Amino acid sequence: MTLAGSVLGAVSPMALVGLSLFEACYLGLLGRAAHPEDLRWACAGLFGLLHGFGFAGMLSQMDLSPGNRALPLASFNIGIEVAQVAAVCLAWPLLAFLKRRHSEKFVMGWGSAATLAMGTYGCLTRLFV
Repeated sequence: MTLAGSVLGAVSPMALVGLSLFEACYLGLLGRAAHPEDLRWACAGLFGLLHGFGFAGMLSQMDLSPGNRALPLASFNIGIEVAQVAAVCLAWPLLAFLKRRHSEKFVMGWGSAATLAMGTYGCLTRLFV
């Protein structure tokens, strides 16, 4: 069985319906919003908040004394920032090319959908594998 098959088999069909509905609603709102950048900022902020809570929960479960938490936290954050800068440097030429060939709304909409799909897949694989 593939990784996707094992993940999707462990998730209830209603959860998959809910995720699909969320993605469809997000894309619908993105298409109708007068200022879609406001919607993206709100979603990114909510994601960052939830991600931070998850990371804080993971740190609290580790056997680290309060004095030994700074180095793992700083190392993790520096690693994430370096990876994000590298991803932007790699994606920038592709996005610039797509923006020249298509509208900015097209690139932002499909880019948001692809990012949301990858994030959903990553979340499901961490939760159920």
